[in-house]
Amino acid sequence: MSDTSGKYYNPILQEQVQDIVADMLVAGTNITLSYNDPTGKLTIVSGAGGGGGLTTEDVQDIVGALCVASTNMTITYNDAANTLTFAAATGSALPWTVRRITANYTAVDHDYVLADATSGPISVTLPLTTGAEVIVVKIDNSANAVTLGANVDGGFQTLDGQYQSRHTMGDSVPSPSGMARVIAERKPFGSPSRLGPPSGDGTLNMQSRADHFHDTLPIVVSNAGSYTLVLTDADNKIIEQTSSSANTITIPPTASVAWVAQSTIEWSQQGAGQITFVPGSGVTIHGRGGATKSAGQYAAGGLRFRGSNVWDLFGDITT
Repeated sequence: MSDTSGKYYNPILQEQVQDIVADMLVAGTNITLSYNDPTGKLTIVSGAGGGGGLTTEDVQDIVGALCVASTNMTITYNDAANTLTFAAATGSALPWTVRRITANYTAVDHDYVLADATSGPISVTLPLTTGAEVIVVKIDNSANAVTLGANVDGGFQTLDGQYQSRHTMGDSVPSPSGMARVIAERKPFGSPSRLGPPSGDGTLNMQSRADHFHDTLPIVVSNAGSYTLVLTDADNKIIEQTSSSANTITIPPTASVAWVAQSTIEWSQQGAGQITFVPGSGVTIHGRGGATKSAGQYAAGGLRFRGSNVWDLFGDITT
């Protein structure tokens, strides 16, 4: 057979072309070639784990292996359930979320709560998961209190002054349901926080005490009758008795109130009624010459807790 130029050549049949192409192709890794000569079909198939033959399980395993957790982040791959969970770990690296509230609120880890109790008292429920941190600040100047709930270190549940705050950290160990430990406390008027001694389980508490840093205006607590001291009275407060008749100030024992050693409470007799300082069960009061009473109207002084239920009474006092 010749072409238009007059040259002769042997014609190549379609079958021959197919055979040539089939011979040129070589199967690589995870590839199989199947040439069906009678039908003239060449089938290329990828094996398991190769090329486009990846299964859903293969892809999931690869993605799971590629994910690496960073600081304060956990990654959990559940192969059976085919789920990949990313979670922020509890810790100080988490961002704080500012929340302004005017009603009862349940806080979550790293909430910075600005509580406005102008319209009425507010209760804030704190997270008790170990390491969960919350800061609560009372921002209004009303007499309405902000209460932090029953599972807070004793004596630190209530914020009753403007800009008073508590910084708590959850501790799930104490039974039955855990505790919100107070790790920092700020008095009204921007007073600095002070570090207090460890509690019974070794937890360090941050506490403000009137005998430290008299650098802020004291809070005056006026009473028209007899009065029993509470823990927050040792927070830069002056106890003023305004009664016109004899009255008492009772000092409860450490079994009832978790007094901090060297705490000082100031007192003043503003009314005509003489004050008698009464020891609670197991409490001892040391006054010079056995004095346990105020000397008269406008007399003033203080009480200092020495520890072990022993208090010093000083100032303008008499027997």
